[in-house]
Amino acid sequence: MSVNAFSVAGRLVRDVHSGVNGSVPFSLYTIAENYAYTDRDGKRKHGTNFVPVVSYGAQAEADARYLNKGRAVAVSGRIVSWFKRSERRGGLTLRVTSVDYLDGATHAADADSGGEDAHDAWVRDYCAFEVN
Repeated sequence: MSVNAFSVAGRLVRDVHSGVNGSVPFSLYTIAENYAYTDRDGKRKHGTNFVPVVSYGAQAEADARYLNKGRAVAVSGRIVSWFKRSERRGGLTLRVTSVDYLDGATHAADADSGGEDAHDAWVRDYCAFEVN
């Protein structure tokens, strides 16, 4: 038996980056997920994981329409590995198959997307490898 699944709940770090690969729409976004742990000294500490995920097809279109920075979301999906031999690069992609919009669905078009920053540049580079 094998299991290939992930679940993450948190808030979007930035607005959704959406586009089309061939004829398939995609949405890429990063979820900030908070956690707590106890260090060696017994002190309670807090941290944040930043989890990049990608959705395709109708789910991607819905994500682009309803998600924006700060929105609470719970996603689940499957893990896909990739490797580009010519570049000697590889990694994991978290492909979303289900999304729960936790704080209600409103149109993301009303949000201010602003200019490109370091995160946006990272998303652009990530998309060049992941979705092509």
